[in-house]
Amino acid sequence: MSFDIRMKILRKYYEEPGITEIHIPEEVEKIGKSAFAECSSLQSVHIPDSVQSIGDNAFRNCKELCEIIFDGEPETIGLLAFYGCWNMSRIESKNTAASYVKDFMKRMKTGIMTMEEGRALYKLSIRKGTVSVNGFSNVISGDITYTYKFPDHMKNEHYIVFPAKIGEFKVSHIACRSIPDNAIVYCGGDYYDRLNRSPRALTAAAWLCGDKMIHEDAVEKIQAFIKNYSDDVAKYLQECDDVPAFKRFIQIAQPKASLLEKMIDAVQGKPEITAMLLDAKNNNSEGIKTIFSLDDAPKMTVKELSKLWSYHPVVFESGETYIEITKYRGHEKHVVIPKFIGKRRVYRISGVFPECVESVEVQSDDIDIKCSFRNCTAMADKDGFIAIDVGRHRILTDYIGPKNIKCLRIPDGITRNCYNALGQLPAQKVILPDGFEILCGSTFSYWSDLQEVILPESLKEIGLLAFSYCSSLKHIYIPRSVEKIIVAFFNEGNPIGVTIHAPAGSYAEQYAKENYIPFEAE
Repeated sequence: MSFDIRMKILRKYYEEPGITEIHIPEEVEKIGKSAFAECSSLQSVHIPDSVQSIGDNAFRNCKELCEIIFDGEPETIGLLAFYGCWNMSRIESKNTAASYVKDFMKRMKTGIMTMEEGRALYKLSIRKGTVSVNGFSNVISGDITYTYKFPDHMKNEHYIVFPAKIGEFKVSHIACRSIPDNAIVYCGGDYYDRLNRSPRALTAAAWLCGDKMIHEDAVEKIQAFIKNYSDDVAKYLQECDDVPAFKRFIQIAQPKASLLEKMIDAVQGKPEITAMLLDAKNNNSEGIKTIFSLDDAPKMTVKELSKLWSYHPVVFESGETYIEITKYRGHEKHVVIPKFIGKRRVYRISGVFPECVESVEVQSDDIDIKCSFRNCTAMADKDGFIAIDVGRHRILTDYIGPKNIKCLRIPDGITRNCYNALGQLPAQKVILPDGFEILCGSTFSYWSDLQEVILPESLKEIGLLAFSYCSSLKHIYIPRSVEKIIVAFFNEGNPIGVTIHAPAGSYAEQYAKENYIPFEAE
């Protein structure tokens, strides 16, 4: 079967809301041009060693993509294949593919790109040893390629790079008249100074409202610019209806009373925002900080936390900004994962923890665990299972026990697992304990020896590709308690080969019929 046909099958799943992970099938040799462009919920991609080529713009503007794992070494990675994937925090490869992607991210974030990349993104003119950006070149959205000029570019580009250097040429001019209000903008070096008045004002307001990621050395310039061009800023804010955005703007910019007056005039007809601005105007600077403070203050200052953690902000579609922790840099045996860093809530933790860690305390009751404690042997129980407590859940994160095990019994007390927590084992039978509620994505993916899985009556959800490519699994009983199954059984191009057994009238019966999977009522 050709790759194009495969992609038609895979893509229909990725256009559904909430699909976050994908394992490219082993037989695929090429990921085509723009194959996964604009997959807005995609977070994790696993690329097998069969893939030899990744096309131009393959994952462009997958704005939630934070993890990519290469099993092999693609011979070619196309132009801008990962452009716009600025949330990428975990890139792994046995060879050099990871370093290639990391270098691409680093160059783009600092505003440095090759001439080939520059021409693919922009319309350029070169004169007197410098380059001018006159507009965007082709923009790819899904399977559609079209050309546009400023200011119409705000439709589909979620992330914009304003380069400081293209190839060997320093950028001298960017002829743009407006900037997308939903864009994360990277300015290389001091290039922010070279944007003309209106774009600078719009960029400043947009960045402060949405906690956007402009190069750190431009922050003070932006705050000063706001004070000088308050009319332009107020004009931008007139179009904003987001109360939290105004709160962030006031917190960070600390606007003078004159700008607050202009903002109040601009937002007439928006009573909640007007009331908030009036409160800010009537309070002194200390009062402004107080009315927007969080009840749960962090135990450490941001400066102290920065010594322990590597992290970055993530802007959600709602405009709210959260923190993703990507690495623990400390050396303590007992680690406390904070609920907040500064005034931003930690929503996810990823990365691999060092072997010195012996215990973990998670302050939040609701956090996405993407991390691994496989090096932390002191955290494992006698059978090799590693689990941590998050709120009411005990989450299985890793298994470091015997790899030749035939019957795997998950310990009592565990209520859910992390993505790919068990890896790939030759087990023929798996038993989940009573009280287990959520079976996450890819849990048993590619377990070719798996023949029997005992699911408890407490199970509520089965995640994406949980039983994909389980070639020996012929029968499975799914209890009535299961309320959600996300494409759990998948075998690209071949019959799935499993019969679902479940109570008549259950959700599992409906799922089986909708996906043409054999079903028998129990």
